[in-house]
This record gives sequence, structure tokens and C-alpha cells, in this order.
Amino acid sequence: MPGQSSSLAKAPNLAGLAIEAPRAEDDPGRAAYLGEWRGWMCVGRTYDVAVAITSLTGSRAAFTFGWASVADGVPPQHGAMRGQFISGSLIRMLPKSDLNYGVNMRLREDGSLDIQRIGLDGSAECFGVLERVRGAPQPLPPEVAPEVAPEIAPEAEPEAAPEAVSEAAPEATKPDTADTSLELVTPPESQSPAD
Repeated sequence: MPGQSSSLAKAPNLAGLAIEAPRAEDDPGRAAYLGEWRGWMCVGRTYDVAVAITSLTGSRAAFTFGWASVADGVPPQHGAMRGQFISGSLIRMLPKSDLNYGVNMRLREDGSLDIQRIGLDGSAECFGVLERVRGAPQPLPPEVAPEVAPEIAPEAEPEAAPEAVSEAAPEATKPDTADTSLELVTPPESQSPAD
């Protein structure tokens, strides 16, 4: 059941992370994962958890996972991760040796998100439920093709306007001859630090 954790230590606030709007080509089932989620994980709801699923690229998702637990002495921490959709409805971040676990996430029928921590051997270690606290921005409308102007027949050169003559500043009537070209400057080769 969704709800708050029992941990007095709270997962980092992820509200400052930008959530990308889904694109027209994104699968709607996958786009439903985009947003910020908060809740609990593990027996007794001892872990406070925050997840921000920030973008989709094909069958992959980028997200930030934050957690904290007083019971297990885990201070608030977070990390940016990438996951992959499996069977179209599950994001799996595979275990990495530096984290010692992986994460599975699946949308529930009630709109909340199941989360499961998995060990390096693939075994299920801990379960939890997260609630959406912020959704993705609305998708952008499909781009409208710009209108193309009809071809315009070339016109005759316009007559030159008479030059204004000013007695106070005769040089104002001279054409500007300042050099406006750009010169490509190649920076010196960077020096590699000594080993």
C-alpha cells in the first residue's frame, strides 16, 4: 500500500530535477513512468525512497534514485541511473558492484509504483511502493511544418539613394571600410599533465 516510510531520515528532495515531456514517438505506457515518486521500501517501511524518472530514450529510462534509513544507519543519498524497460512494463536497473544492488520498478493499476531492490545475484531483497508527487510536463504538440513562401521573381536592383551630405561630418558619407572578417585562431595544443 502507498504511504510514507517509518524512517526519520528522509531521502533527498528531487523536486529540482527537470522531468522531460514525453515525445510523440514515446510509448504511452512507458511515458506514464515519467515524474517524481516518493514512498517506502523494505519490511517495516524502514527506507524512505524518492525516484525521479526524468527521460525516456526508446526502451531506456534515465532516473535518479534517492534513499535513507535510520534503522539501517543509511544517511540520505542519491545517484543518477539508467534502466531498461523489460516486457514494456518494467524498468530494470541492473546491479552494479559499486551499488551492490539493482532496482526494478513497475506501475500498479492504482497508479502507484512498485519498487524492488535486487541483489548482485538477482535475488529479491526488498519491496516497496511509491506515490507520484509530480508528473511529467504535458507533451508538446507535433511540430507544424513552416509555411514556405512562394518563389519570388528577382527584382531589378533598387536605385541607390542619394548620399546624405553633412558639412559637420563629411566622413559620414564615406562607405564603411572596417574589416569585418573573422580570423580563425587555433588554440595552442593542450599540454597533458605529467604522469
